[in-house]
Amino acid sequence: MLYPIRTQTRYLESLDGIWQLRFEKDGYKADPSKPLTGGYSIAVPGSFNDQLTIHELRHFAGYMVYEREFFVDANILAQRPVLRFGSVTHNCEVFINGKLVAEHRGGFTPFEADLTDQLELGSNRVTVRVNNLLDHSTLPVGNLKTWEDEDGNIYYKVDENFDFFNYAGIHR
Repeated sequence: MLYPIRTQTRYLESLDGIWQLRFEKDGYKADPSKPLTGGYSIAVPGSFNDQLTIHELRHFAGYMVYEREFFVDANILAQRPVLRFGSVTHNCEVFINGKLVAEHRGGFTPFEADLTDQLELGSNRVTVRVNNLLDHSTLPVGNLKTWEDEDGNIYYKVDENFDFFNYAGIHR
């Protein structure tokens, strides 16, 4: 796989590091227009499954939200800024300052979003809403069961019919 490199004409900034992660469960649903509150500090890139010690979360199937802030200077705004992910497992939506800039299906392939006219001088916020649900449309294929409780909370259960652990998150 080819990776971008920094050259005389290309500025490259890594967003690897500590991000905030919060799971959409127990009635909580993220609003990308607002900063994320609560959750866990987690290393990106990496699978959340191996970074959390809570059994229930290690095997979590559903939606989760990653978020971090980053700084943009005038040099970045003068270029064509692009946000690139090498792998987000399995499906995701990417928001910059609350505005949807990309959607991606297929957790093992790279994708990018053109951020021209999306960034502000100074502090910016990237939010990535990820789901690791396995169903008939994913690789590997899984059996997804969904149900709703009397309060309207939606629950997911993936019945795995294979020898595979569902590692998920922002991997590259």
